[in-house]
Amino acid sequence: MEANVPRSKPGKDVKAHVGVIEPKMGSAIQDGLGLPCVSNDVVLEVIRGVRVHFGHFVEALGGGNLEKAQLGLPHSYSRAKVKFNVNKSDNMIIQAIALLDQLDKDLNTFSMRCREWYSWHFPELGRIVKDNLLYAQAAEYIGKRESLTEDRVEGLAAILLDEDTARAVYEAGACVCVCVCVCV
Repeated sequence: MEANVPRSKPGKDVKAHVGVIEPKMGSAIQDGLGLPCVSNDVVLEVIRGVRVHFGHFVEALGGGNLEKAQLGLPHSYSRAKVKFNVNKSDNMIIQAIALLDQLDKDLNTFSMRCREWYSWHFPELGRIVKDNLLYAQAAEYIGKRESLTEDRVEGLAAILLDEDTARAVYEAGACVCVCVCVCV
């Protein structure tokens, strides 16, 4: 960059700026090299045009070479991210197990949030339905507690796979306690 970007000389004012997409990169270039940088909509539009017509600017990338280069970059990036090592086939298995552990942790977190939030509306459901998946499906089916009527118990039983549990949920939902506060 230092060799190709003209700098202002004493007595002469050169109006050359380096156009960058990322403003933080521009400030780093400006601090490190002392080159003035610009990051605005005009720069983004020029770079978009260069990307679209790059195959016409560089002749060596014609005839499908540009597509190969564009495809090779994400492949090499993903290999580096996955830490692919041909000598170590266990690496992928270790990463898959780590991924499964993370998914299990995330699912438990989501089901705890589902229980926590829906229990504000229907706290008895959490005591009756212990399985997280069945709880989430039942909460989705019930919706508002008031919508759980006698004719919907059969559908709830199909979700919970147990008629007695569905009946217990219906009875808990029908028994809405009303508290009356007297202010003095």
